[in-house]
Amino acid sequence: MLTEEQVKAAMRAAGVSADIDAIGLNDKFSESGLDSLDVFNLLIELQAYTGQQVPDKDVPLLESIAAIINYFKP
Repeated sequence: MLTEEQVKAAMRAAGVSADIDAIGLNDKFSESGLDSLDVFNLLIELQAYTGQQVPDKDVPLLESIAAIINYFKP
């Protein structure tokens, strides 16, 4: 199971340019300064870390750290 810190570490590894430490658990990425490329790179990092693929149809559901944690639950 992913934690908030693991998601934020993946954001750093993905090169997200927004202030990652200021993003709250339920803050929407679009309102926190992440663009679609940031989200794409984040999902690539998370897929590599978890080994779980994210189908294109599910990408819009992953709009916050909490949503990602929930999505990647075992």
